[in-house]
Amino acid sequence: MENWFITKKHRDKLPKKNLDILSATKLQILYNRDIVDLKDIEVFFKHPLEKMHDPALFKDMDVFLDRLQTAKEKKEKIVIVGDYDVDGIMSTAVFVKGLRALGFDVTYRLPHRILEGYGLNTAVIDDALSMGGSLIITCDNGVQSFDAVQYANNHGMDVLITDHHEIKQSDGEDVLPNALGVIDPKRSDCAYPFKQLCGAGIVYKIICHLLDLYHYPDENLKDELLSFAAMATICDVVDLLDENRIIVYHGLLQLRNTKNIGLNCLIDIAAIEKERIDTYHIGFVLGPRFNSGGRLDTADIGVQLLLSESIDEAKILASKLNALNDERREFTENGYKLLISKLKNINLGKTIIEFLEDTHESVAGIIAGRAKEQFYRPTIILTRGKEGIKGSGRSIEQFDIYKALQPCEQYLTKFGGHPMACGLSMEEKDIESFKKCFEENCTLKEEDLRKNVYVDALFPLELADRRLLDMINAFKPFGKANDEPLFADTNLEVKNIRIFGENRNVLKLSLKTKTGLLREVVVFESA
Repeated sequence: MENWFITKKHRDKLPKKNLDILSATKLQILYNRDIVDLKDIEVFFKHPLEKMHDPALFKDMDVFLDRLQTAKEKKEKIVIVGDYDVDGIMSTAVFVKGLRALGFDVTYRLPHRILEGYGLNTAVIDDALSMGGSLIITCDNGVQSFDAVQYANNHGMDVLITDHHEIKQSDGEDVLPNALGVIDPKRSDCAYPFKQLCGAGIVYKIICHLLDLYHYPDENLKDELLSFAAMATICDVVDLLDENRIIVYHGLLQLRNTKNIGLNCLIDIAAIEKERIDTYHIGFVLGPRFNSGGRLDTADIGVQLLLSESIDEAKILASKLNALNDERREFTENGYKLLISKLKNINLGKTIIEFLEDTHESVAGIIAGRAKEQFYRPTIILTRGKEGIKGSGRSIEQFDIYKALQPCEQYLTKFGGHPMACGLSMEEKDIESFKKCFEENCTLKEEDLRKNVYVDALFPLELADRRLLDMINAFKPFGKANDEPLFADTNLEVKNIRIFGENRNVLKLSLKTKTGLLREVVVFESA
């Protein structure tokens, strides 16, 4: 069962004059996204690149420029340290491509998800030193790497941090690692007006600033890097508003015409119609292929693909990512089937915590997300890691899963996260005690375990036509904070129902409207 709500934000701002239903609905969708002012509405629909904010507003941008100029003059080796997800891969590729184009000596090092974990660490720094590096630049990580930054400093390396994650706080003040410079728009002293850029979005802005300062002549490079930033913005599920919306809109246009050899090989092997690439293809087709490298092998494969200048090499790398993605899907399906078989034999409580002993740890979060959606309960999937039991959790909107771990921390060796997702480690002997503690401390009520569905507007089914579709398409690109508009109608009479398809996953309804008009609707569900 679901709770349905008609969203009616800023209703008092609707024009008093009579509007046709399509215009009134369009305005209500905008208001539901808190886009009310005329200038904001204009930017929303026109996506002007000139409305992008000035990168010089980033706190510590001057520090970055000075240190990079020194590195260029002294021919120092720069080591980019990214992350193993799409945002980290794209951030790394943007930095490497951009800096190499400007004549910098630059290489990269990405941590291994299973062997090293997230972010800057001593092994990465040791490798950077062995490469001859004297300057580390992080992307999509670093603002929490206090010990690692100090380790680099102690070994004579400078560290510049670019990140988009939350800053540690102490008594209301930012606490930053002892790096030479830190660019993160979430710094309280950062004047950059838009705080929701992903890691690659920040790096893209930095590199564009450098390209302008060095008067780099080829605008095609900016277009290519914009497509990388757009992919990261979609896959990192940041709000598709303001600057993110501009990045994704224009980045998709560039992707449909990309000359990048690696991307074209991956698009071909994924059987995507290039000219129709949209947010769906990035989030559910290309993105998972890049992620599969970091999950099951190494994220280096994705960066190598983006930097490749050889068709033969790119085809091999794209095939490898495609095969890893197939393997990842198999691991996920097998793990999810195992979870469902376990849940069939128990009465569900307010939470789901299950130990899937033989499931690959890298897909635990995906399985937890699927279970959370199906059963609408906070879900934690435990797997056997290299060092003890590891868990990944996903939550529902009414429940802060990170905060809920705190009363049970005596059973955990490590944990972290945010309200909607968490990661944790524990000893196997503490699994049952942890499950009992977590369930007992869950504050959810029965009514909270019903998903809330927010409808943008009531719209008569009989008026749904091409004009409505064109209006909906004007709101693209869709994503977080700009979902596809959702409509509802009332007093519909079901006249006929058919279920068909090879997997019985297609539902066809014949509906009679209030005025007696018959309309057929089709619902497709995942097989």
